[in-house]
Amino acid sequence: MEPRASGWTASFDTHGCSSLDTSTVSVLCLLPQAVLARWACVRACPASCSCTPEKNCSVLCDRSGIAEVPKEFPCEAAAINLDKNALKFLSERAFGTLPALKSLSLDHNNISFITPGAFKVR
Repeated sequence: MEPRASGWTASFDTHGCSSLDTSTVSVLCLLPQAVLARWACVRACPASCSCTPEKNCSVLCDRSGIAEVPKEFPCEAAAINLDKNALKFLSERAFGTLPALKSLSLDHNNISFITPGAFKVR
């Protein structure tokens, strides 16, 4: 990701993404709940967001009035749009493990602190 005058940019879309493969589900079932809370990807779209139905889905959370990054995103999320919200802080591994993620947009937020490792995926 590169800084831009208006913020950090990356893309993602989500709207009812496809199902998880069984190997992913098996591994996730073995992890403690505390780990799953921040690392797990899920099948559902985050509350106050909309998701596109294609295989590499997009999660659209722009203009949702959210103050925190949602805790879970669909595993197939290829793009996440969090533009024009009230985000101030990005915690470690804020976007969990999203193997298909190629675009993340955080423009027009008031992000004042980014924890080291916020964009770490593994």
